[in-house]
Formats: sequence, structure tokens, C-alpha cells
Amino acid sequence: MLIKTKNFKKVFPFNFKYSKSKKNYGILVSDRIQTDANLRSLILTNIIKEKYNCNAYIVSDVNDKKNIPVYNNLDIKNFSINLKLKSFKYFFILLASFFDLLVFYFKTLFVDDKINWLIKNFKCKKIKIGDLVYDIYIRYDLKFFNPSIYEIKFFKLLLIGILKTHFIDYLVKKNNIKFIVSTQMSFTSYGNLVSRYGTKFKLKTFITAYNFIKKFNSHNETLTSPFKIRKKNIKKNIKKIGINKIEKFYNLRKGGKLYGSYVPINTIKKVYGLNEDNKIVKFTKKMNKIKKNHQVNVLALHCFSDSPHLCADMIFRDYYDQFLQTINFIRNNNEKTFWIIKPHPARSQYHEEGIIEKIIYRYKNELENVIMCPEKINNSTLFKLSDNLINCVSTISLEFACHGKRSIIAGDAPYFHKDLFFKPKNKKEYFNLIKNFHKLKTKLNNKEIILAKRILYLIEKETNNNLRKSKILPDIALYKMDEKSYVKYFNKKIEKRNNFSILNDPLYKSLDSQLSKIIV
Repeated sequence: MLIKTKNFKKVFPFNFKYSKSKKNYGILVSDRIQTDANLRSLILTNIIKEKYNCNAYIVSDVNDKKNIPVYNNLDIKNFSINLKLKSFKYFFILLASFFDLLVFYFKTLFVDDKINWLIKNFKCKKIKIGDLVYDIYIRYDLKFFNPSIYEIKFFKLLLIGILKTHFIDYLVKKNNIKFIVSTQMSFTSYGNLVSRYGTKFKLKTFITAYNFIKKFNSHNETLTSPFKIRKKNIKKNIKKIGINKIEKFYNLRKGGKLYGSYVPINTIKKVYGLNEDNKIVKFTKKMNKIKKNHQVNVLALHCFSDSPHLCADMIFRDYYDQFLQTINFIRNNNEKTFWIIKPHPARSQYHEEGIIEKIIYRYKNELENVIMCPEKINNSTLFKLSDNLINCVSTISLEFACHGKRSIIAGDAPYFHKDLFFKPKNKKEYFNLIKNFHKLKTKLNNKEIILAKRILYLIEKETNNNLRKSKILPDIALYKMDEKSYVKYFNKKIEKRNNFSILNDPLYKSLDSQLSKIIV
């Protein structure tokens, strides 16, 4: 059931009615079917429209605009492929999509690793979409166990991804689109696909969400995390933020007393600021004894279903594949090394409880040097107990660097800096690094530790937080709300502010200012 907001047109006095008199180009906006995301994309779209006097169009999975949050209140053109295939023009889009589908299956006849080829090579309309199809395919039903391109589920998802890409191409050309507005960067969502399409064909492409806006300056930027820390960000931060402030931020975060906007609050609470019980005390004593004769490595795992290619390609097929292959390596290289296996604290949200334990138990006779990490242990305690850490792209590797040690990462982590991590180019290099950990220089100096803390500050406080907060939109970084709660909160804010217009909101003004700087 769609929940409507009160006095919407009064608070958001926007006019998106199509006009032939406007300039002959348009803005294509992706619908996320979510109130907060759509409100923020709506604000950005209005600013662009006002600056360039152009028409705006929504592309959505929903065929009836009445069922689209926020945009259902506006006179704006909505496009959906869903129920329009009876149209002759749309029929040709479907026909072209089926042709591309057949081409995909024909090409895979000549490759051994079909999933890997899909992830790294498959394109539609020159847009890389295979990784996105794979990520949505394994998102549910634990398909990462044994993925196959010959399942009905995969077939449908691949067709949808291809169909959407063709549809975007049709809309862009038909409406002479010059601007793209997105709020998504995962799966085969319209938001993700329009971003990749927009940058590929040199359209002005923007992503906005929570309290940030970013313009993509290259196509490669849409193939990895939008929150990637770059050298210019670090240099700018050094000039602006002193070491004392960085240290204060780090100490508060490490104590579980401060939250940023990158790592979810619930995850921080599960790994920092915990009251460690007697089980942790016993575990600590046990590990300290082991450390006298063994080097201790931590294998920090991801949620296996959670968008493994959000941060671009990785050297393994996905997070589960990294886990399995690393466990097999440990089984066959049982030397004077002890391993702690740390599941991701959010795995229950993905219904992945017990998966890791079953694998460890299956090979228990070959994994006598492996132990599961206790659930209620602070990361700070874990870091003190360990010599090395292996991960893919999770912030735990950055936190480990803040603690003073280099780790191995197996993907294009947004926080990567060549002085702080080991980033192997392939599996051979990955396993060679693990095998030779005792020979590597893993200890970081004070300057490098400060750099790690500064990057942590950047990713939590600035990279995805470059706008002022709204006076009426809920702070979703602090309050996790469902759609009903969000709209209820939003309506209460509106009621308290008579004659309020979003045009006077700090968020709107800062978005307008930021856009003026980056839109060129």
C-alpha cells in the first residue's frame, strides 16, 4: 500500500509538467520505489531542470506512476517496460533483447568458466552488466553455493538486465537525454544501469542519496564504489582537519561511541563498545598461549550474498569462493600458523548462519589449527590477538591498518592506499602472500597509521556526506525506518513548520551550490 505525504505540493513546489517550449533535451531519473531516495533525486532533478530548462522523465520497474513514492504526486512522465510490450516499438526492444540473450548463450559454449566470463566480459549495448546480473542472482536463495547459467532464475534475471539496458538506450535516444539522476549502485536496478549507460555515452551523470551528491567523471567510476577515496580527497582533508581531530574521531569510534555514515550503526555496535563476557576472557587467554608458538591470522569474511562486485572485480568469483579457496589452502598448508575465522556480524540478515561452521566441521580433521571467532568480541581485542588479517573489501582491513598492521585485501576496496595494504593481482599472488606472511613487512609506522585513520575519517564522515542535513527529511544514518515510519516522521516535521518550502531547506541550498561546482 502506497503511503502519501501531506501538503506535498506546498512543501515541494515543483513543476515537472512536460513542455514543448523547453530546450530539446531531458533528464532521465531512476525510480528506487523508496520515499527517501526518491525525495532526494526529486530535489536534484528540480535543480537541474531550473538551471537548464529541460523536461524530466522517470524510468521505473513500476508501470503505474500512482504507485511510485513521491513521484505519484507530480505531473512527470513515467516510463516502464512492464506492460507496454504490446506496443509495436516496445516489441522490437523485446526482440533485440532475446537476440542478445541467444548471443550470450552461444558465446558461453566456447568458454569453460561460464560464470567468470559472465562477470568479467558480458556487455549489452557496450555496457558491462554481467557482474550486476550475477550479484542479483546470488542475492537470495544462497545461489552462490552452486551458480549456474542454465537455471530458470538466472535466465529470467539475465533477460531482465538486457531488456532494461535496451529500454534505457531507447529512452535516451527518443527523449534526447543529457542528464542522468540515480540513487543506486548495485544489482541490475535502473539506477545502476542508467549510471553505467550515462557515463559510457558521455551524459552528465549524477548519483545522490542520504547527504551526498557525486558526478561521475568517467565510466570506470561507475564500475566501483562511488565512495572511493582518492589522493585529492586525502590532500584536501590534511589541509582542513588536524591530527588531534582525527585521533579523537578514531578513539570515539573504536569505543563504539561515534558513528559515521558508511558502516551501519548496528554493525558498529556489534564489533566495538561491547561488554566482553567470560567466554571472551577465556578465548583471549587461549590465544595468547597459542601466540607463543604460532603466528595468528584472521580470515575476516563478508556476507556472501551481499553484492560482491559493488567495488568492481575481485580476484575470486565472489566472497564465498574466496572463503572456500582460502580454507582449502589452509587445509593443504598446515604449518605453524593458527587461524581465526571471523564471520560478518550482519550475516543473519542474509540468512547465512551456520554456513561457515558447516565447512569448518566438514574438514575438522584437517583444520585443527582453525577456530571460529567468538561473536561478542571487540575488533580491538581481536586485533591485539592477531598478527595478520585477510579480507576482501570490508572496512575491517582499514581498521586493522589503524591498529598498525597491513592486511591482504582481495578486491578494489574504496579505502585502498598502496602504502597500507597488500593487494594481490591474482589468486597465485594472493596465496603466495599468505604463505609468506612471516617474511612480509606488516607493521605500519606512525605516519602510515595516521594516514589510515584519516582515510577512515574520510569514508565515514565526508566521502558520502558532502551536503548539509535537511530540516525535514529524517536522518536515515541514525534512524533505521520502514516506509510507513519514514512518512509518519516526515509528515510530523511538515506539520510543525507552517508554510515551509523545500527551496529554503539547507539540503536544497547546499545541493544547489554543490551542483554548480561539479556540473560542468
